[in-house]
Amino acid sequence: MLEQIKKRIKEKILCVYYGGSVAYGLNDDSSDIDLMVIAESTFQGTESITFEYDNKKIEIFKLSRECFRDVQNIEEDTNSFTTIHADNILCCKDESNILFLDDSYKEEFLDLVSNSWSKDKISKFLKKFIDFFGLTLGLKQNIKKHYHVYRLRAMLDSFDETGSFSLVYNEPFKMKMIEHKNKFKNLPNASEEIKQLLRYIDDYAERLKRN
Repeated sequence: MLEQIKKRIKEKILCVYYGGSVAYGLNDDSSDIDLMVIAESTFQGTESITFEYDNKKIEIFKLSRECFRDVQNIEEDTNSFTTIHADNILCCKDESNILFLDDSYKEEFLDLVSNSWSKDKISKFLKKFIDFFGLTLGLKQNIKKHYHVYRLRAMLDSFDETGSFSLVYNEPFKMKMIEHKNKFKNLPNASEEIKQLLRYIDDYAERLKRN
C-alpha cells in the first residue's frame, strides 16, 4: 500500500494513518479505505487523491506538516471539512492504525496524538463541526455524512460519563449512527432530528466555553 501512495505523492511522506470508517471503528467489508497522509509540502491546503488497490477504493487526504498541526490545534483559518475530522487522530492511540511514521516526524506526531482534548479545544472543534454541517441543513434529503452528527452526539455522552474525549459511542446514538451510515437512502427524512442534534452540540460547545 505504501508503495502505491509514494507513486502518487512526490513530497517526502511523514506519516500515513487511517481516516474515515476505519479510524472511527465503523468499517465493514464494503467500506472504502480513507488514509490521512502528512507530507513535507509547501502546499498549505489539502489534496484528495483516489485510486483502486486490491479491489478497494482508496482515498488519500494529503496535508502539509504545518496544515496538519493547525488542524489539530483547531486554528480559525483551517479548512472546515478537514477540521471536522480532526478527531480521527484519536484512533492513533492504537498504533496499529498508523501505517507509516517517519523517524524525523515521530516525536512531533506522537505528541499530537497524546495531547489531551481540553474543554477549550473540544468547544472549538464543536463550533467548526456546527459551521460545516449547518451548511447541509437546507438539503431536503438524507445524506450519508450526517452519521457523523449521531457519532459526535454519542461521543459527548461518553465524555460526560468519563471525562475523556474518545472514539467511544454511547447508545442510543450509536445505533442511530450505524443505521444512518448504512441505510440512509431508505430511512425517513432525518433533517429535523439532525437540526435538533446540531442545536444540542452548539449549546454544549457554549457550555464548555463558559466552564
